[in-house]
Amino acid sequence: MGNVISRTLMCRDHEVLHFAYDPALRTVVGKPNITDPGHLPLGCLDNSGTFSSARLAQWLSSRAIPATRPGLSSVLQRLDLDTPEELMAASLGLSLSDQYWLRPKGFTGAWQSVNYFNNPFSTALGEALAPHDPDSGAESLARLGDDTTTTSAPDSSLNGNLPKRWEFIGGLPHLVKSGKPENLFQEPLNERVATLLCRRILTPGDYVPYELVQNGYPRYLSSCPCMVDENTEFVPAADVIRSMKVRNELSRYEAFAAACETRGLHNAREQLAKMLVVDHIIANSDRHWGNFGVLMDSETREWVRMAPLFDMGEALWCDRALANDFSPYRMKCPMPFARKIETQLERYAQGLSWLEADRLVGFVDEAIGVLEFSRALKDMPGRLSGIATALESTVADVTRLRA
Repeated sequence: MGNVISRTLMCRDHEVLHFAYDPALRTVVGKPNITDPGHLPLGCLDNSGTFSSARLAQWLSSRAIPATRPGLSSVLQRLDLDTPEELMAASLGLSLSDQYWLRPKGFTGAWQSVNYFNNPFSTALGEALAPHDPDSGAESLARLGDDTTTTSAPDSSLNGNLPKRWEFIGGLPHLVKSGKPENLFQEPLNERVATLLCRRILTPGDYVPYELVQNGYPRYLSSCPCMVDENTEFVPAADVIRSMKVRNELSRYEAFAAACETRGLHNAREQLAKMLVVDHIIANSDRHWGNFGVLMDSETREWVRMAPLFDMGEALWCDRALANDFSPYRMKCPMPFARKIETQLERYAQGLSWLEADRLVGFVDEAIGVLEFSRALKDMPGRLSGIATALESTVADVTRLRA
């Protein structure tokens, strides 16, 4: 057994449960003591609605930075930590996605004094994990460990494989993300293209807007505002579906939609259709059960609304071999509700009365205009024209469905 962490899981100022956790084995040690079952994270419940220690362990692990995140090993070594779970605990497990945190024994701080929605946080950890440039990354890494406050940041509870960090822009927390070198750092540009598409066909509350940070390293990063506040939390669809019994005759789509409708989200099917339409047009190959879901009131536990669309960088064929032809378009990777993205569209995006198809006119040119910001893409023969042809095909798919 490794270095066991004993904590109280808090939801705001509610003591939810006391537990011990082995970060090396990613397991809960012993039997947790539940003190407030009404504020248990949905992800800690099994499909009978009962608390599960295994689910708690999985929920804690998913809260930490993935081991595959670039730069993480250097950060852990600098801080003399073995696991990202230990790094998460060092920052009280605080996040900008919900109101849960991990209170150590003897700690006297309250929610209002520790949360990152109302209090400043250090940017050193985020800069070390997703630097503006090589020098800033090295400088931030050197600062870590010299002052315990440098690890007090929401970055330690930020999942996902891309380099990313939280920082203040205009006085508000924004998530700043880079891309993968093997994809020529196209992902931030894709996030901006997705925003322009959403702006054309959706209402502002349906999506998280992404801007380009043009002085980023390597050159472009994407930036978006935090989509929750100190009163709401994001619940991934995976936690919703794992915490409920699904009747054999229901598809996972029907089960998720029915769960939302039961909790008062009567526009869930329309919101899911919007997601499927946007994902189809931009060829989003990374829509999974962790990056869509619902927003919940952390205090009352009421489901407020479907979460706005976010995390659309793995799109526009950025992971296709550079010499590949992009048309005709067929996505073979598994999607949340079907094995092929076009199957999802045909099966579950019916009744598109909300879609004004004429607003898609000119979108392809607008998208290519954004991608042209990348010198690497622009100078690659046939790359942008191939993407344009493929986009025309996906737009036509949606337009035919609307007709």
